[in-house]
Amino acid sequence: SSATYLSISSATFVGGLTIQNLPSTLTSLSIYSCTFGSGLSLGTLPSSLSTLQIYSCTFGSGLTLGSMPSSLRTFSFYYNTIPGALSLILPTGLTSFFLGGCNIAGDLQVINMPSSSSLDSMRFTASVTPTVTFSQSSGHFSSFSLYRNSFPSGVALNFLSSVLSLEFYSNAICGNVSSTGTISWGRVYSNSVSFSSTPLLAMFPSLPSSSFYSNTFNAQLCCNFAPSTCTSSAPLWVPYSANCASIPCTSTHCCTAPTCTLPSPLPLGYCYSGNGCSLGYVAAQYCSGLSCGSGYVGTPTVRCNATYGTFVLSGCSASSPICGLPSPLPAGYSYGGSGCGGYIPAASCTGLSCASGYFGAASMSCSTDYGTFTLSGCLTSGSSCSLYSSCASCTSASGCGWCGASSTCTAGLSSGPSSGSCSLGWVTASWWCSSSGSWTDTTCRPYRSCGSCISGCGWCASNSTCMAGTPSGPTSAFCSVWAWTSADCTSPNTVTCSLPSTLPSGYSYGGSGCGPGYVSAASCTGLSCASGYSGTVRVSCDSSSGAFTLSGCSVLTCTLPSSLPSGYYYSGIGCSGYVAAASCSGLSCASGYTGSVSVSCGTSSGTFALTGCSAFSVTAITCSLPSTLPSGYSYAGSG
Repeated sequence: SSATYLSISSATFVGGLTIQNLPSTLTSLSIYSCTFGSGLSLGTLPSSLSTLQIYSCTFGSGLTLGSMPSSLRTFSFYYNTIPGALSLILPTGLTSFFLGGCNIAGDLQVINMPSSSSLDSMRFTASVTPTVTFSQSSGHFSSFSLYRNSFPSGVALNFLSSVLSLEFYSNAICGNVSSTGTISWGRVYSNSVSFSSTPLLAMFPSLPSSSFYSNTFNAQLCCNFAPSTCTSSAPLWVPYSANCASIPCTSTHCCTAPTCTLPSPLPLGYCYSGNGCSLGYVAAQYCSGLSCGSGYVGTPTVRCNATYGTFVLSGCSASSPICGLPSPLPAGYSYGGSGCGGYIPAASCTGLSCASGYFGAASMSCSTDYGTFTLSGCLTSGSSCSLYSSCASCTSASGCGWCGASSTCTAGLSSGPSSGSCSLGWVTASWWCSSSGSWTDTTCRPYRSCGSCISGCGWCASNSTCMAGTPSGPTSAFCSVWAWTSADCTSPNTVTCSLPSTLPSGYSYGGSGCGPGYVSAASCTGLSCASGYSGTVRVSCDSSSGAFTLSGCSVLTCTLPSSLPSGYYYSGIGCSGYVAAASCSGLSCASGYTGSVSVSCGTSSGTFALTGCSAFSVTAITCSLPSTLPSGYSYAGSG
């Protein structure tokens, strides 16, 4: 009965709470962080009370405040939730009053407010326009501020006392604002208004137009408020999304835009500039900076199906069908590991070549979207020579030769056709062909042996061809082993080369068989394809005392096993499809394993072998007791 301070906090009253008969000595009452299921009723407050605080509470069936004593000097009411209207009749002697941050689902009436008052961060959630009424006991407010408040259904401001100075700013309003009472001076600025049938200027008719500035119209604002703001008479702007594109605006539903982020990586055919859609999760209408990638046409669009999901991209299609490489590759084809991954148009596919033992130019075609490429162009030696219709194309194909007499391409070697005969003009090297594709040398070429070459011609032992030339070599081609006279036929002049100081990628040298110094191509041995490459090494010497040209080795490509061995983890990016071991990334040791992942490819179009990760092992650290125990310790003699 002699208490001066009472606090009720962090409590839940399912059936509500009624407080009455408070002691006459009470000077301070605080109620905070409570939930009152059936509301709170405060009886007559004692005349000794000077401070009343009610904050962060939820009143299930409302709040009833008894008569406030004239002794009350401080009243704070903030961050409370009221399910209906609220009426506060303040004592005339109140010197400090704070009202803010509350959620009120009805009208608000505050009587006898202090001369300088404010309404801050309130949210009025009634489905109809609430009336907010203020009065001051002396008959006028010296200043009144309304800021950071939300009015989803508009607001009717009713000043029962005149206002000398009004500040109305940073409020969010969906609907109309009206005001009654006398306002002598004021500023209305930085407010966001949506679907108001009356401009702000007309809402405060006593203020000049210079009092209104920096106010904006925000169509999305109403959608962000309560669903009841959707009405047939005030249809809302509805941003596109799969959730609400076909749902009309009704009195019970407001369609809002979900927010998404861009997928990573972007699907094939789409590019992002890096600016316009990267600030976390945004609505579809605010996502920009996308374009169609190379080989694709159209206009990219984004759709967000659910908040905190990823955008679905559409609108970009390949200018021609897109396909992927077949797995495994057909015989005769090799893939370098990059340039033709995933699904792309045929014109964008690079990195394919003819495998060792095949000749021609690899090409591909795509007839159906997301199908597999049809590969062509690589042939075995001597096959399909009849496909070539010119001297140049014929002599560039391995195992083919051009017969000048019949202007046909048939299988054969430099010594002649494999079957049948050619009476004149048999050639297997492209330098014998003119720019028009025909055979040119009719003087020396008919002679088929070194000894039969006539004056003005020489014998090229490296390709068994009689050519026009001089004692130093042919006039229109290169020959590594040249015989100019009949005496030279037994010991022709041989062009020699040496290995390059740094072997090209894919080649290995055993250390002997090709030097030291300069040797002929025929004498150069000891070379092989390096690890990760396959084929048969070929050497050629194009200029005396030069470096050998190496060819014949192509990189091996593999794919990851369908089920990774224990201890290995793949991120999903960096080693898709058939790639070279050096191009395979995205692998790491799985949880519980340690090491560094290594991949090797033993057979072209096979699967990678993974090594390097081993399970964690723990080795116990062993020690012995010191020979002399430190002070304070004793040992029993065992253990």
